[in-house]
Amino acid sequence: MQDKLPKFYSHELVETLFTNVYTRIDHLVEKNIASRNVAERYLNQLEPINILKREKAGRDVFYINTGLYDLFKAFSNMHLCSASLRFSQNNMSMSAT
Repeated sequence: MQDKLPKFYSHELVETLFTNVYTRIDHLVEKNIASRNVAERYLNQLEPINILKREKAGRDVFYINTGLYDLFKAFSNMHLCSASLRFSQNNMSMSAT
């Protein structure tokens, strides 16, 4: 992001984008990162470089951090597989007794 869009790169912006799986224009405005118009421009410019994906739900617009979402999803799947394996192993050991 710093290489592709250096004009508006800031620590505060990156921290906001990677604290939650999604962000909204209001999040940037509330943290005094940018005005409403500038925040919208920042977030929209992050979509073509595959950092965010814009989603509209009714009147609300959310910007999904796809990389962070995929990371959480992979971790969740890995955790579920591990739990399922432990459950299976526990059931097999219980049936053996």
